[in-house]
Amino acid sequence: MDAHAMPASFQNVRGQMGCCGIWCGSCIVANGALNALAREFEAILDGYDILTWGANDFDPGEFRKGLASLQSLPSCPGCARGGGRKDCALRACAEGYCVSGCTECVQFTGCPHAGLLRHMREGAEAAGLFVLSPGELAAPRIERWTESLKGRFPGSILWDASVQRHGEIEEADDPTPGTSAARASAAADMLVAEAVSAYAVTAGLIRRVDDSELSWRPPLGNDWMTMAQLLMHCASFACGKAIRGFVRGDWGTPDPASADHLPRAGELPEVASRDEALALLENDRLLTMECLMEAGESPALFAPVTAPWGGAPLPLFRQLLMMIQHLVQHKGQLYYYLKLMGKDVSTPDLWGNG
Repeated sequence: MDAHAMPASFQNVRGQMGCCGIWCGSCIVANGALNALAREFEAILDGYDILTWGANDFDPGEFRKGLASLQSLPSCPGCARGGGRKDCALRACAEGYCVSGCTECVQFTGCPHAGLLRHMREGAEAAGLFVLSPGELAAPRIERWTESLKGRFPGSILWDASVQRHGEIEEADDPTPGTSAARASAAADMLVAEAVSAYAVTAGLIRRVDDSELSWRPPLGNDWMTMAQLLMHCASFACGKAIRGFVRGDWGTPDPASADHLPRAGELPEVASRDEALALLENDRLLTMECLMEAGESPALFAPVTAPWGGAPLPLFRQLLMMIQHLVQHKGQLYYYLKLMGKDVSTPDLWGNG
């Protein structure tokens, strides 16, 4: 296999991080290396005929069954696509805090699951997996880790030419660096990282709001949203639905090209509680992540598209980034609402370090 080729099994999990911060792309159960290792081991045994003359204290037939089982073991789809531990407490906790993983959480060092988190991360590092540190962005680390994996056993077997000759590893379509598939994957990883940060910080700011404060609006000027309207806008209209429209063509109602798409502030819907806002935000986050993953697998990520509300055609990537920035803008608005209300918030809260 070409030294720069990217196996299909690896491509599936390349951009995925577990909630614990473990890079799914470095897991041999997910990236296809386990299957390849079992196949290569059996080929070596057969080449030396070891199971005929060297199986003195075990049943070679049963041993071969075990190897066959490992070869056919389905690859884990990755934590972001339903793989990993089904009862993972870290995943449930991250979803509750509207973050994609523990390294995005402001309670990382004081987490109630600190024992499990430490066990998972230390065990992964001991096994040779790559683990994200708190505060790090995944996308640039994944680029460097991918290069390291190519020269590091056992992951390096995925790029081994002898494995390709045995017909064991399916190469991903258009996989080499600089091609459209690799470029789209890297661009989608960047969008995911931006969205993860925006949603996590927004959720943290929403938690600073009390239900008794939902009717508050700035005292000066006019046509301001109430706090309840702003929370609804952040949680349900700022990002996910527009990204779905650009990626899937599903814009919902009202028609974004109609005048009803941008009603006056006083006509905007409201949340009834802080908890409702957090639940809506989590649903919006999941929708955004699903659509960004779809976009990363699409050859059209850099094709020009026109927003239904008008404007010049822009690459789909740019349109998606602007929708994430739309949430970021309203996140900043929420921050200043809290400041004007006299809340104890400061710059670290705006950037997720509070």
